[in-house]
Amino acid sequence: MDYLFVKSAGALAVRGAIAIVLGLFALLMPGMTFLALTIAFGIYALIDGISALVTIFDRHTHLDRGWLAVEAIAGILVGIFVAASPTVAAINLAWVIGFWAVVTGVIKIVNAIRLRKVIEHEGLLILSGLASVLFGAIVASMPAVGIVGMMWTVGIFGLLLGGLLLGLSFKLRRWETPADKGTMPRAA
Repeated sequence: MDYLFVKSAGALAVRGAIAIVLGLFALLMPGMTFLALTIAFGIYALIDGISALVTIFDRHTHLDRGWLAVEAIAGILVGIFVAASPTVAAINLAWVIGFWAVVTGVIKIVNAIRLRKVIEHEGLLILSGLASVLFGAIVASMPAVGIVGMMWTVGIFGLLLGGLLLGLSFKLRRWETPADKGTMPRAA
């Protein structure tokens, strides 16, 4: 993963912390937060898509721009869909979240495999991708489990993803990008 915010371990830690906060929010107040979580998810997907789009234009990126474009389009479209009609999005949240989680999870796995010779601890990125794919498949295949069940799933996913991203941010803290080469050295 070579997004702009990964070049700053602190920014990646913030992303992980936000995922944990959203996960706790969903677990502690499932009934009252369904629409709010739908809107928050739309904002998160939009920001994630925009950051992938920005990375396409980063000349130092190690990632395939085609995969980044797919991730950017998925995140931006989901964000716009939620913003345009949050009530409809809330009703169809299972499929929206499922689609987004599967697409971004597959892309995380592909990127981890592509970057395995450039980075260490790519296993954490693979695990976050697998968690996304599994989560997306479960939510999309069983939308009738109900809002409370989905909120529990979203909450647990947020905690897992946030924990994995925080773990990765601690590993990335030690990375320094050489200004002359634009490549990431292996972590010590």
